[in-house]
Amino acid sequence: MNRKEIVVKTLRHEPVDQVPWVPFAGVHAGLLKNYTAKEVLQDGDKLFQSLIEVNRLYKPFGQPVVFDLQIEAECLGCGLVWAEDTPPSVVSHPLEDEDEIHVPCKCTIPTKDSGRIPMVLDVMRRMKEAVGENTALYGLVCGPFTLAAHLRGNNIFMDMYDDEDTVAEFLGYFWLFGIWFWPSVGVAPAKSIAFPSIALFLLCMRGAAPLAYAAIPWVLDIPDDPDAQFYAWATQKSVAYLRFFLRLLPVIAIFILP
Repeated sequence: MNRKEIVVKTLRHEPVDQVPWVPFAGVHAGLLKNYTAKEVLQDGDKLFQSLIEVNRLYKPFGQPVVFDLQIEAECLGCGLVWAEDTPPSVVSHPLEDEDEIHVPCKCTIPTKDSGRIPMVLDVMRRMKEAVGENTALYGLVCGPFTLAAHLRGNNIFMDMYDDEDTVAEFLGYFWLFGIWFWPSVGVAPAKSIAFPSIALFLLCMRGAAPLAYAAIPWVLDIPDDPDAQFYAWATQKSVAYLRFFLRLLPVIAIFILP
């Protein structure tokens, strides 16, 4: 059983003989090759070289191809400020000035040619060819509340009081973004997709779990491809675990909040 098989078996809740090691190197990957964060997140060749160095040095069972939660926001019209040592920051929010929140049209979901997505897909395929036999590749999708906040800005917090139902639909759009968009553009080389959304979990700890739960769609349109089928299966499992975890969060918060 190689390292990749251990990751896949773990995701499927099958017995394994060791715990998989999956370092989220982030822009540290670029540091290993003396590249800045800006270079490694904008140049596919430098990103690929850095990921190969992570694989050589750390011998991971699985590794993310890129850790930049602003990629989708950039595609949707958010302005970014770049730094040398960290991923970019969102500085402008396209829906911030609208008086009322509304759910974007599905037609606004980016394509495989949008923003830096072509670079990510190219590096993903190159990584699969180089190390994919023994290393599980992870794709990171910007979490729904984080992406919603990128577009709506701080107004999203007032919207939660003023129009809870529409906010749930608004978050549903961003769940759809992650669950439907990435398989549709051919991200099949990624054997697992993660939904990082720190803001969502912090809100759930403060009692917003029902709102987050209401935003999760449960019907997936699964592409007719074995890798995409695995992706959709893993996503369904992840969402199911999130559903269970969200129910526990208000209870857990009693013990960990000041």
